Amino acid sequence: MHKLIFMLFLGTATPALAQANSAPSRAADAATRDGTTNFAETDIVVTAQRRAERLQDVPVSVTAVTAEGLEARGISNLSQLSQAAPSLQVSGENNFTVRGVGTLAFQQGLESSVAIAQDEVNLVSSILGGAVGTFYDVAQVEVLSGPQGLLFGKNASAGLLNIVTRRPELGKLGGQVQVEGVHRPTTPNNGSGFIGQGTINVPISENSALRVNAVYSTQDPVVKFVGSGTGDFGQTQYGVRAKYLVEFSDVASLYIIGDYNEEHGIATYFDRPYANLAPNARPIAPLQAIGIVPGFDTLLIGGGGDFYRDVKRGGVQAKFSYELASGIEISNIAAWKAASRRQNFDTDYTNVNGLDINRSNTKYDQFTNELRVALPATDRFTGQFGLFYYQAKTKFDLALAGFNFVPVPALPNFPFCVGATNIGTGPGQCRRSNTAFLGQDGKFNLDSKSYAAFGQFTYEVVDNLKLIAGGRVTHDRLQADLAQHQGQYFVTLGVPLITSDKVSNTNFSYRIGAQYNFTPDIMLYGTFGRGYKGPGLSQNVPRVGVSPVVDPEINNNIEVGLKSSLLDRKLILNLAAFRSKFKNLQVSSFSPELGSTIVQNAASAKSQGIELSVNARPQRGLTFNLAATVLDSKFQDFPGTECYIGQPDASCNVPTGRQFNAGGLRTPASSKLVATAQAQYEWAVSGSLNAFVEGNILHRSSQWFTINQAPGTRLGGFETLGASIGLQSSGGWRASLFCRNCSDKFVPSSLSIDPGEANNGRLGTAFLTNFNSVRQIGVNFGFDF
Repeated sequence: MHKLIFMLFLGTATPALAQANSAPSRAADAATRDGTTNFAETDIVVTAQRRAERLQDVPVSVTAVTAEGLEARGISNLSQLSQAAPSLQVSGENNFTVRGVGTLAFQQGLESSVAIAQDEVNLVSSILGGAVGTFYDVAQVEVLSGPQGLLFGKNASAGLLNIVTRRPELGKLGGQVQVEGVHRPTTPNNGSGFIGQGTINVPISENSALRVNAVYSTQDPVVKFVGSGTGDFGQTQYGVRAKYLVEFSDVASLYIIGDYNEEHGIATYFDRPYANLAPNARPIAPLQAIGIVPGFDTLLIGGGGDFYRDVKRGGVQAKFSYELASGIEISNIAAWKAASRRQNFDTDYTNVNGLDINRSNTKYDQFTNELRVALPATDRFTGQFGLFYYQAKTKFDLALAGFNFVPVPALPNFPFCVGATNIGTGPGQCRRSNTAFLGQDGKFNLDSKSYAAFGQFTYEVVDNLKLIAGGRVTHDRLQADLAQHQGQYFVTLGVPLITSDKVSNTNFSYRIGAQYNFTPDIMLYGTFGRGYKGPGLSQNVPRVGVSPVVDPEINNNIEVGLKSSLLDRKLILNLAAFRSKFKNLQVSSFSPELGSTIVQNAASAKSQGIELSVNARPQRGLTFNLAATVLDSKFQDFPGTECYIGQPDASCNVPTGRQFNAGGLRTPASSKLVATAQAQYEWAVSGSLNAFVEGNILHRSSQWFTINQAPGTRLGGFETLGASIGLQSSGGWRASLFCRNCSDKFVPSSLSIDPGEANNGRLGTAFLTNFNSVRQIGVNFGFDF
């Protein structure tokens, strides 16, 4: 209890978090050219409403982490962002939840409830979301809580991650180099990592400039491989981004961005150790043979198959802006993004063939175009309206195959008939030759289109009182071709199916509210909004005759917030209270009967809580950032939830169905309390040299990673500590020594049911890690030129 009181004292949620003692965020540079307010040096500037505004003037719950804030905490990618944003949770393969709701799914026909936008373009598919990869040349990352689809393109029914990179600077020749090396001494590999980033800004003419960024990252895995298979068990990322800006005049500009990146290795994705297995589990003996005992203390995996994960992503986008004499700005953003992914891993993680092939290939490309008209921000009546278009194609193929630990000499014989030669109809003969003992294969092709018209407006009816109203009409059309199980297996996973399905839906989402400024530095707001996430098509169905169509998701959200800057803006205190009610929440769960994952609609869920952040600068050079989220997120009614093996509910013991109602259970990856605190002090060593010291703490209470709350999939509460110390020169160089998770508190990134054991009627669990799961000690050095 004393720990709870202490963390509540530090802060109780997250509308804003940034380095207030640094220069203001230049998110404004990547926003509209509307000539908004002149910002003060200590202002935090965000683009949460698609234009540059002071955070304290925005009636939205936003966590804004500047480039300086990212560097101070050692946050180098989206998976680490939850260290600074308590309302955000990251689970497994970059599955995000905001305020306890997200889309924990690994299917290509379903989009996330937490959208990702980079430089004003939505990265709709999860395979594109990883394109953010290692942060480089990022100006700011904003976590927007609650439905944000009104102004940010597609979906975002639960929240949005808005990433803003730095724009080219006119008339400036220069650049930056930054390198980081880390060591993870408590891992079996005694692992290390390296990140190198470089940027150069080149003026092309008086009114144009080119900015080129490059990044290279390599990380040893946290988990050690001791199997007989082969593969890439670390993680390597590299990429390049080129940005060209030309300002034809004071009123017209063109901004073009092209990027390409690759990611290789299975680390943090498929290196999954066993947490717990039944005494009679088939993997036990093969694991013991290579020295593996299931448990969190054994960061070892085996495997006799191939392990690889190769992802390539790229794209180009262009924004043209023109400002009329009246101050109205017209802009158009067109973007093409594409990605491909090929991967395989040995699902049983032993040197014996249980399910050695889990192979998939994915190709995805999308085109978006957004035409937007923005009214002058300084008028009493202001706002934005426009049109949005999206189309995408997804091609996905899957193959699962294995021998289920059956000895190889027995496989060709009846009844298994794997590679059989004794074909016939007599007793003991095989009617067919199977590909594998158990398996699944399939192809899934999806065409998606979305059309939308939107607008959001603010009217200052009297001084300091503004009314807010906006709406978005969206029409979605999806068509999919699905072919499952063209191969032959002794045991078939999933449901054999050949079908073509299509679904369309038209929706009106909206937002209404008001904000009142008691003073220029104290603002109260209240809004009601309806968020929308379009329909989907599942790659699997729970049984024959069930449609693969996943219905649209609706979020009715009410939010009341207070934003205040006190003591000559040395103290910023922001508070938000919210309640979201989701209808037809799109969720993913593992079916033991099928041995595969299915996607379905939960009837309803409710997320409610309080967010509060405090940023204090009591004296020059000293900064405190405190934030937390108190959350109650539960399913209200979910009658079709898949049972786990051995679940005691009466409905789970029925031979047909084996489903129960999850109403009243917490949503996955939702903690009741998350709190963060950071302190940083900077002082002058000499006229040109400053020193700094920084420390931070994260507390997260317990959470479940499965809908049915299977034993072994609950992560208990924990705290992690971070710290750094360093020097920076007015000449442009900086160096620091840091540790992350300094106390070496082991924190898995997800806990899951083992599919192989579930297929054999037993409950087993496994876990994933990320690089913050263990202690990291490192150095960072950078310089400007």
